[in-house]
Amino acid sequence: MKLAPNHYCEENKNKFHGYFPFIERDMAHKEFYDIARPMTDLTPWEYKGAADLYEDAPWPERSSELGIDWVKDKFYKQFYVMHSLSLRLLRALSKGLGKREDYFDPWFKDQCSSVWRGIHYRPRDQSVVLEDPLM
Repeated sequence: MKLAPNHYCEENKNKFHGYFPFIERDMAHKEFYDIARPMTDLTPWEYKGAADLYEDAPWPERSSELGIDWVKDKFYKQFYVMHSLSLRLLRALSKGLGKREDYFDPWFKDQCSSVWRGIHYRPRDQSVVLEDPLM
């Protein structure tokens, strides 16, 4: 829980990213860890006007000693692979709409708030009746 956002664990400083625990009887029936672009990638405009909406995801202390830094590296590598793929898809969409290929770049190339999320869905027990918050 040391990596969970502060609405799960008040002593934590992160608000948006990190570990989201499995919640018993929740409809989503999952737990996950997510990251966004590193703060070092932010443009001056983002720092000036929207930096409160960004944060680096927390990572375990002593992660190097524990030999788990490779997981963080894989998460960020996959984040950039998927971001690049998204831009390619948007460029194809732009062409299909008769726009310039880079039409969507100003919104998504640099100043984006995309996340990469590793999700674990636990098996469901058919005897459990889930609570639907919309019902």
